[in-house]
Amino acid sequence: MNSYVKIVIVIVAFVVGFFLGRKNIVIEEKIEYVKGETIRDTIVISQPTFVEIPAKPKYIYKYDTIVVNNIQYVSEKVDTGAIIQDYILMRTYEFNVFDSPTLGKFDVRQQIGYNKLLSFDYTFTPAIRQITRFREPVFTPFVSMGYSTNNTVLGGLGAYYRRIGVEYLINIPTNQIGAYNFNQNKTYHTFKFNYKF
Repeated sequence: MNSYVKIVIVIVAFVVGFFLGRKNIVIEEKIEYVKGETIRDTIVISQPTFVEIPAKPKYIYKYDTIVVNNIQYVSEKVDTGAIIQDYILMRTYEFNVFDSPTLGKFDVRQQIGYNKLLSFDYTFTPAIRQITRFREPVFTPFVSMGYSTNNTVLGGLGAYYRRIGVEYLINIPTNQIGAYNFNQNKTYHTFKFNYKF
């Protein structure tokens, strides 16, 4: 079979494979969660929705020891000073409600004093779901050209199916370029197997 006929067959197969392969495209998705813009706000405190006097309140007691006729008696009475000190004490609570890679981060800061909620601040940094779609052809043809130090020019065709590829190379001596009839003894053919990492 003539060399030109072989080359034409390879080119025709390459072109047919090119158009058939372009129809099969794999779409891959990459899902990431990125930090959104942080929201900070202070909630205005309104009056309590429900107030209750507990049936068994917990008092702060003060204990005194009295000795009568070498016998110790312990008396207890409500420590009014301690209750007042606890009443005027300002308490600040800072805590994390949740910290999720898919929902975000929600922090709260509260201040309580005089038996009331005085302030309620929060910070919310949402996690935004981001989907990136990649269109990747299943079949990818390619051409290659090269030069070898043994004075030959290389021309080739190949194709990848996903990550596996095959390639055909023809080595033509530089002194035969432009000649109509190649010297078959000096023209070499190479078949290669490739893999994409």
